[in-house]
Amino acid sequence: MTAAQPQEPQTATVDAGLVLLDGGLSDAAPVQPEPLPEGGLLGDRYRVGPLLGSGGMSDVHRGHDTLLGREVALKIFRGRGESHAGRQREMRLMARFSHPGLVAVFDAGKVEDGPAAGRHYLVLELVPGSTLAQVLQPGPLAVPLVAKIGADIAEALAFVHEAGVVHRDVKPANILLPPGVLDEEAEPGDPLTAPRARLADFGIARSTRDHPASTVDHRGTPGYLSPEQAMGAPLAPPSDVYALGLVLLESLSGERAFTGTPVQQAYARTRHAPSMPEHLPAEWRKLLTAMTALEPTARPSAAAVEAELRAL
Repeated sequence: MTAAQPQEPQTATVDAGLVLLDGGLSDAAPVQPEPLPEGGLLGDRYRVGPLLGSGGMSDVHRGHDTLLGREVALKIFRGRGESHAGRQREMRLMARFSHPGLVAVFDAGKVEDGPAAGRHYLVLELVPGSTLAQVLQPGPLAVPLVAKIGADIAEALAFVHEAGVVHRDVKPANILLPPGVLDEEAEPGDPLTAPRARLADFGIARSTRDHPASTVDHRGTPGYLSPEQAMGAPLAPPSDVYALGLVLLESLSGERAFTGTPVQQAYARTRHAPSMPEHLPAEWRKLLTAMTALEPTARPSAAAVEAELRAL
């Protein structure tokens, strides 16, 4: 796992049928990291290294597994005690997954002593490279590269959807691009070992097998919420497909599909689909229009999206 990206505000209330997210996209309060001291040992095994980054709910350190002699990422959740119920859910969800398009989970535990005692942590695969959010800062990407990245993430989503899980926060900052993924001249290699885009951060994921009320959660990143997520409705796999559609659209155009305050964005996406750039090939316009349909049942499955993108 690479450096965590500062997350946009994720708390919300419901008013007039819309999810009103606290704060704005440009004036959100900065994340206040709570890093661990470097050099400490977690679980008598993992040496804490430098802080890589901080997200809305956790801090990520580089770490060293002293038993196996390998570099890892240490995701240290903020808060203690009962507030970690959601963190424990993420641990259980991620521990179930083994897929080349997902960040691998090696271990989990709880800080036992010191000022951070009681904080839970995950030991994750350390994925070198950049996030899609970082790569998009200069501008849009080439169409074939977007197709490859999108297919990799759609495949990972199809896997977690089949396992009964909705990610709920598909966005460029949660898409990791290891070395080799951005090499458009590279020859295709073994599908199991070739570099591929990776999907990270299941911090607000939910199981579709939970009680429906448990999937009515208003957190998410404003720029990538699905219409049903903006309305505070129970979520299902089509919500992830919608978010991936917005990510692909941004990757091709260099701009977000919806802008303005979080409330304006939420209102807009419940009223109309995102605009499609006229320069996009017809097959791309057709696929992205389907992925970002207002009605969830009209969207293709993640597996169908992967097949389309592999063909493109």
